[in-house]
Amino acid sequence: MYLVFEPTGDGRTNLAFCYSEEAVENPDYRGEQSPKLPEPEAVAPTQALAEAISDGAQTYLDTIREYDPDAGSEYVEPLLDELRERLDSIEK
Repeated sequence: MYLVFEPTGDGRTNLAFCYSEEAVENPDYRGEQSPKLPEPEAVAPTQALAEAISDGAQTYLDTIREYDPDAGSEYVEPLLDELRERLDSIEK
């Protein structure tokens, strides 16, 4: 199963479960040949969703670092820093 995040352009993001790569790549395929409802399972405010993903990723990284203090330093930490900077720049 795949969880697909689809920004709608109005400050929200649709979350859809898909059961095949074809359904992930082609929204028109969903609900026709793919065993999936054509409507999203959830709609979330994009800002809040991005903040929750950032927080979850940081918690995961902190947990991993209890076992390996250098884990994520090369790739994950810079991505999280960039995400936080972007979120901070658009916060109200």
